[in-house]
Amino acid sequence: MTGPAVHATAPARGLADALGLPLSAYRRDHVRDCVQRAVAREQVGDLNALVALVDSDPIVRLRLRRAIAVSTTGLFRDPTQLRWFDSAVMPSVTAGAKSVRVWSAGCAGGEEAFTLAMMLEWHGLLLRSEVVGSDILEESLAEAQSGVVGGARIPAGMRQTVAWDLRDLTSGTRPEGMFDIVLCRNVMTFLTPPAAELVGRSLAESLQPGGLLLVAREERIEDPESLGLVPISGSAYRRA
Repeated sequence: MTGPAVHATAPARGLADALGLPLSAYRRDHVRDCVQRAVAREQVGDLNALVALVDSDPIVRLRLRRAIAVSTTGLFRDPTQLRWFDSAVMPSVTAGAKSVRVWSAGCAGGEEAFTLAMMLEWHGLLLRSEVVGSDILEESLAEAQSGVVGGARIPAGMRQTVAWDLRDLTSGTRPEGMFDIVLCRNVMTFLTPPAAELVGRSLAESLQPGGLLLVAREERIEDPESLGLVPISGSAYRRA
């Protein structure tokens, strides 16, 4: 597939409509690579043919939506980072707390939200706390609601502590209320700088004073001080 076919303006808009995704918020090279792989995998001739196939085949649509939205993760992804966060940072919020409200922003099939729920259980707070898991794909949230993650069934008691929220983070919106802990990992990496900045601002504004934000180790919040965030490490921030 040639570059001009991928970047043609009219078909690109058609693909965004067909997928129901804000493609302009994602890095152009990421979208291009996903589209090129889809063209080869589905054995279609060009972008227009791919759009037609997305419109007619829900399985193809689902595959490409998940590829672009990077709806792939797992329970306790990057355990080294999570162990550090759990032992060195979380106690500043959880120690002595009566309840904790946490948000998994970009939870995919629920893995990140259930990871947070398990971490709260370690601190004896799960049954007195609230976990919100947000994702842009309704099909991923449907998987999360089933409670089956990576072939393992999450206990019913834990599933009941998580509320699911369909949300496009690049719209700059967030769930109602404030949060003590927010995880948003492996999301901003795939966004354009303006979209990532908008998401970072929304995450910061969702935090209670003293609340904690954790992003992926390779991600950074640009100009955190302007958002009222104090860096704890390269990937963790506290709301001043």
